[in-house]
Amino acid sequence: MPIFEDVTERMPGGFIVYTANSEEKILHANAATLRIFGCDSMDDFLEFVHGSFSGMIHPDDRDSVETSISQQIKSSSEKLDHVVYRILRKNGQIRWIEDFGHLVHTKKMGDLYYVFLYDVTEKKLAENEARRAEEALLSEKRLNESKNVFIFNLSHDVRTPMNAILGYAELARKDANEPEKVKEYLGRVVKAGKHLLAILDDLLELSELDAGGVHPKPEEHDLSDVVAETVAMLQHEFDAKHICVTVNPGDHDTKVFIDAPRFQRALTNILSNAAKFTPDAGKVTVTIRRKEASQSGFARFDVAVSDTGIGMEPEFLKRAFNAFEQEQTSTRSGKAGTGIGLTVTRRLMDILGGSVTATSQKGQGATFVLSLPLKLAQACEKLPPSTPREKSCPPGSKGRILLVEDIEINRILAETVLTESGFAVEAVPDGCDAVEAIAKSPEGYYSAVLMDIQMPVMNGYEATRAIRAMDRKDIARLPIIALSANAREEDRAMSFESGMNAHIAKPFDVEGMIATLDKYINGE
Repeated sequence: MPIFEDVTERMPGGFIVYTANSEEKILHANAATLRIFGCDSMDDFLEFVHGSFSGMIHPDDRDSVETSISQQIKSSSEKLDHVVYRILRKNGQIRWIEDFGHLVHTKKMGDLYYVFLYDVTEKKLAENEARRAEEALLSEKRLNESKNVFIFNLSHDVRTPMNAILGYAELARKDANEPEKVKEYLGRVVKAGKHLLAILDDLLELSELDAGGVHPKPEEHDLSDVVAETVAMLQHEFDAKHICVTVNPGDHDTKVFIDAPRFQRALTNILSNAAKFTPDAGKVTVTIRRKEASQSGFARFDVAVSDTGIGMEPEFLKRAFNAFEQEQTSTRSGKAGTGIGLTVTRRLMDILGGSVTATSQKGQGATFVLSLPLKLAQACEKLPPSTPREKSCPPGSKGRILLVEDIEINRILAETVLTESGFAVEAVPDGCDAVEAIAKSPEGYYSAVLMDIQMPVMNGYEATRAIRAMDRKDIARLPIIALSANAREEDRAMSFESGMNAHIAKPFDVEGMIATLDKYINGE
């Protein structure tokens, strides 16, 4: 045994031995392993990883690593199994580890695993950087292709009304002595001018949204009236094609606080598409549905627009909300447009704290759903005036955490862990409550936000986008960290895309969660 230990201590890489049972108890770890984990001694290391192999692995990677090892052992008993995973060092730093291990059967100690460990963080970071660069180049190529198509479509779609304006203006000049003809020509000039103006409005609005200078301004309205007014504004387009439009307002109270002009702009784009792509004598149905309500008086509303139009191919449906995308050019389809209406709609819904989704089949129409959490006007009347909050944290606390979690038992658990770790905690049960809490707090009041994803009224992605859209100096620096049972790589990507700083999977590792909070609160 002394010779064995002497050899392993001289290894440049990590080496461990652990039991091949449910405990996965670590029996030996060499000095290189301790250095990898930033521990001073074997006792320090065993305490840090809870004495087990699984305790060494980052919580987000444990299931996939153990599944991979089991599968490799079953497929071959002669080869080293190989896995790559993340670890948390004692200082909270995340490192990547390459692991080569093997199962051995011993008479004295039963089944054991021996494992060689190598820190491959720099290699992994270089690979990730290369992959990101490749993806960026591919994305740029696709964007350039889309822009080229967009410029072609825009040129065509602008020239069409311009041709009409110039052509009918010339005819009006030639037939200046025939008032009836001049009147007809000017009517067509006005129609073409309005179409051209709509194209320019789309372009300007997309530019404004991209610049990030748009912030919601909710006021009290009846959502049913807002929807009815929007339909009425486009009634002439439906009447021209004898399309039957039905509005189902539902039987719930729809008096809410909403940024009506921006919501109407989003709904107008959807209704305009329904009118454009639904054939003569078709049907369009607009339905308002109210879902769950939160404790603070928010409720989720869906406004669904269904048509009996030409529908969309599944492949196009995946990219329908991308800028400059059209299933067919306006030359082929005969339908004028720049391909940015749905992009504008999606970005408007992001700003309003909601979302837009679509379902469709070619030849069987389409359904678009505008979904957003709105504060009920009636609930607002019942709320007591809020108490002014002091900006400073309670004495002795490491920072003030806003915990957003809808499941009570999970909320109590996380709150207990955070409080025992030295944080002051305020907990709310839904994303809309989190948005309101931050909106009503002074700048710098919260040190970080722990955000659940799946919540009934406003999910974590929507809440994060709504928070990031606030016109406040502290918002860009506010750490928002996902705390979610959604642990897939695509879930993590969605967290980052919505504006979160990190993603912690449930069941959470206490030390890992605290280390992540400390890291972001301390500006690391």
